[in-house]
Amino acid sequence: MRIFLITALVALALTGLAAIAGPGARADTVALEAARHSGEVQLAQLLREKGASNRYKEQIRQNLFKGQRGDGGALRQIGFHYAKGWGVIRDLTKAYMWFTLAAREGNDEALENRNSIAHTLSDTQIANAEAMAARWLETHEWVIEAGSFGG
Repeated sequence: MRIFLITALVALALTGLAAIAGPGARADTVALEAARHSGEVQLAQLLREKGASNRYKEQIRQNLFKGQRGDGGALRQIGFHYAKGWGVIRDLTKAYMWFTLAAREGNDEALENRNSIAHTLSDTQIANAEAMAARWLETHEWVIEAGSFGG
């Protein structure tokens, strides 16, 4: 019973700290603060070891899942992450790739986004982006690289 109460208190503390910390706070930092307040430092260490990710990586994962099922809007959002450097290393070639994929799924805004960054890329970078897009269409696999957590 005591373990249940401690777990419930930690969950409430996590919720409260997440609201106070704001959207840019890293999940493991919020968990550590909650654990300090509740006396459960081991829980925070466990969350860190499990790889609690930042909000940007979680957004990319969710959009990738939707994109694998044909959601052009979700693929466009991944393009924004790469174009802006939100949770990943900023890479306009990869942004071009995701905008291309989103446009293939019928997202007209993604085509405009792709065209707006095309002038900053070389012909080789565009060819690489199109080759990456073709590979993704075949496999639907993508690794999310760690990057800066700002934006």
